Amino acid sequence: MREKGIVTKLNGDMVMVKVDRKVSTGCGCGNSVTTEETMVKAKNLCNAKLNDQVVIATSHDETRFQSNIKAFGAVFAFGIGAVAGENIFPHMGVSTSGPYSIIIGIFLGVFTYRKISSVFKKKPLPDPVAYALVKDKPSDDSSCKI
Repeated sequence: MREKGIVTKLNGDMVMVKVDRKVSTGCGCGNSVTTEETMVKAKNLCNAKLNDQVVIATSHDETRFQSNIKAFGAVFAFGIGAVAGENIFPHMGVSTSGPYSIIIGIFLGVFTYRKISSVFKKKPLPDPVAYALVKDKPSDDSSCKI
């Protein structure tokens, strides 16, 4: 994800960048979008100075994607375990299969969540990088024509 921000602190080859991220508040038809101020520590590849506006590349979208995969995978595995338990235990002569199905579902959900987490830990996300300075005004006004 590419974001624009302002350098607030220099620390060797790293910079602290203040970024305004859009955040959705509410759900359904009544939701609204607000901005939230976030501080991001990034490598300074563009030799930015204090108060320079820079473009940074972050793995914000990838982090959100990984969280969603872990959550949906665990819920899906729980459902598979619960349904499988409801269908298997009656054939084994167990009359009350409900609690056992829930236990199998919880076990499969936790197992799946941990397995997916271990796969994502083997592939760490890249550090944010400040790679370009933002110019004050465009050099070519032809891109602004309507």
